[in-house]
Formats: sequence, C-alpha cells, structure tokens
Amino acid sequence: IDEIVRKEKIEITEDAKIKIATLDKDLRQLLNILQCLHTVKSMEQTCITCDHIYEYIGKPSQGYVMKLIVYLTKHSMSENIKLLNSIHNSNKYNFIYILEDMADMLVQLKIQGKIDQYISDVQLKDILKTIVDISRTINNGGSIKLCMYDLGIAFEL
Repeated sequence: IDEIVRKEKIEITEDAKIKIATLDKDLRQLLNILQCLHTVKSMEQTCITCDHIYEYIGKPSQGYVMKLIVYLTKHSMSENIKLLNSIHNSNKYNFIYILEDMADMLVQLKIQGKIDQYISDVQLKDILKTIVDISRTINNGGSIKLCMYDLGIAFEL
C-alpha cells in the first residue's frame, strides 16, 4: 500500500493507509477502493481519511455507532424501528457492519464500566444475543427489515 501511495502520489492519512491494509478484502478489492477514492478525492483536492473509506464501503464511523446506541437506549421501540428503517432505506450503511460495530462497542463500554448505569447486565446480554441472531439471519438470507424490528425491540429498556 505504501509503495502504491508513493508511486501514484495519493494523498492519504497514515490512519487511512492502515485502515485500507486491514480491511477484510483481497488485494484487488483494496486497490480498487484506493483507486476509486483517489480519483474522487483528487478531484476534490482532499486527502483520503478513514471516514472516506468507511463511507465508501458502507461502514459507519465509531461516532455514528455510539450516537445510534445512545439513541436506541433512550427512545421507544417504535421510534427505534422508525430510525432503523430510515437507516436501511438510505442505503448508506451495510447493516452487518452496523451490527458488528454495535456489538464491539457495547462490549468495550461494558469492559470500561461506561454502560452499567444505562443498561443492566441482563439487558446487555439480551441485546448482544439479538445482534448475533440478527447477523446469522441476515447472513442466511433473512429479511433485514424484520431484523431491524428485533433490534428496535431489543433496545427497549
């Protein structure tokens, strides 16, 4: 990646280079992502960042996932489902990435003791189990829309 960036004179942050190199993709896919972002960002005269990579592959930023968790813990089931439907309908993010990042973030918040006042251990266990079940369902061709209902319900505290 470093050699390609240097030879092609691609403007990219160090964090973004690391992110490109660590994506779960084959080399051709990584180069395609880098080439596409370079084409767009060079026209905009903008340096490629991690946020640009996330946007391109449909992965939400950690800040976005944190805001989503906060929203889901503070609102009703119907409001949660409405928000999740709007996220799905926007086609901006891959729902599997949202689920994976949400599970990772919830676990990290638990380890750091930053979630205990908002979500009990039993509720957290139910939410994480729901996320795992939803991920399996989607990977087996199940309805994302129905899975969003499950997620909206799981967060109703």
